[in-house]
Amino acid sequence: MDYETVREVDPVVADALAGERERQNDTLDMIASENHVSEAVMAAQSSELTNKYAEGYPGERYYGGCEHANEVERLAIERATELWGAEHVNVQPHSGSQANMSVYFAMLDPGDRILSLDLTHGGHLSHGHPANFAGKLYEVEQYEIDPETGYVDYDGLAETARGFDPDIIVSGYSAYPRQVDWDRVQSVADAVDPDVVVDTVAYHPAEVEEAVDVFCDVDAYLYVSSVAAYDPEHVLKFESDTPLLGCSAEQASDDSFATYGNRKAEGDRIVREAAADGVAAVGVRPSMVYGPHNHLEFVQYWIDRTLDDSRVLVPGDGTFLAHRSYVADVASAVRVVLERGEAGECYNAGDRRPLTIDQTIDLIARVADTDAERVYAGEHDLATEGLSRLDFPLYNPAPYAMSTDSLAALGWEPTPVETAMRRTVDYHRENGLSDHDVGPAREVERRLVDALA
Repeated sequence: MDYETVREVDPVVADALAGERERQNDTLDMIASENHVSEAVMAAQSSELTNKYAEGYPGERYYGGCEHANEVERLAIERATELWGAEHVNVQPHSGSQANMSVYFAMLDPGDRILSLDLTHGGHLSHGHPANFAGKLYEVEQYEIDPETGYVDYDGLAETARGFDPDIIVSGYSAYPRQVDWDRVQSVADAVDPDVVVDTVAYHPAEVEEAVDVFCDVDAYLYVSSVAAYDPEHVLKFESDTPLLGCSAEQASDDSFATYGNRKAEGDRIVREAAADGVAAVGVRPSMVYGPHNHLEFVQYWIDRTLDDSRVLVPGDGTFLAHRSYVADVASAVRVVLERGEAGECYNAGDRRPLTIDQTIDLIARVADTDAERVYAGEHDLATEGLSRLDFPLYNPAPYAMSTDSLAALGWEPTPVETAMRRTVDYHRENGLSDHDVGPAREVERRLVDALA
């Protein structure tokens, strides 16, 4: 590359750059962390994108002017996803240390345990060396290479894992020129008993049945259920008094949302039966979840309409009541129930108080410091555009509210509703969340608003 522009400003730096170019051309470095890139890559690295601050992710940046940075990052994600056959790819880490840090922060808490290969045997500083952040934040134990074979001492790894009980085993290395026996490493990880299991993925009762069997000896297994498990005929939902929905064999294997509540109810019954058999199984029943970083759009829809439209279309008279659950409160409920919950019980987790649709719009407008005029539409009005109130987020066939007294008795305390909504609205504004897959099309709503106003 030509450093003449640099030389005009700082000839000393230009000489150092030119000297480094000569050193790389004349020297063979066997350093695993280094790579020699093409001139095209170096040109791209020194392009105008150097000037752009693009904190966040494509479509969810904290600053404007990121459209071209988004284009490049999305392209990198697409290519890496295709190359590695991955479901998700993060292309932002600038080094292996940052990539490792992102994994640690996502999976561990300070003080948790890491089992990794010793640095002098081919490991990496970020795998737990005392001079590195990982060695300061986490408790670290290390395994070694068999000096006779030059391969990982897998028997030693297994023995260390049994005694140390790590939260994560690091099986990538900085300087290990052998093929790793991934199946053997996985078998070691599988043999380490987890302390707790939070089951957020069980969709069918058969999966809950399998889970309480596989995790029968953990300190706690928590099944994330839903308020939809309750009989909708009962507006007030109490853990001890409100009956759950039934679940036929056909419903148990169904995938449609129509049987979602039935399947969740059956999962709750399986948890109760497992607890009776000695499994430390518990459950949490949130309602419609909302808040920052939550992919469900029940509340985001109403925030969008309140902020962007001068008049908001509201089915009925605005008094429909639907209890919701702030996402951070669901997370804290999970922790509290794991720590103090009674086996076999499934605890309701919801906002401090339920809100009607009108109250929801008023709260959004208040925390956003804006006004919200409502246009109310009856069933006949909605039908003129082929709509019903069930087409609108937060509306269910019947209103409902749930008691959270049982969870509160364990020491759980929800976020004040206004604070939760302010954080949700702020996140909505900062990330430009205006495209939604729920609710009627905006042009249909506006047509109906114009006809009724």
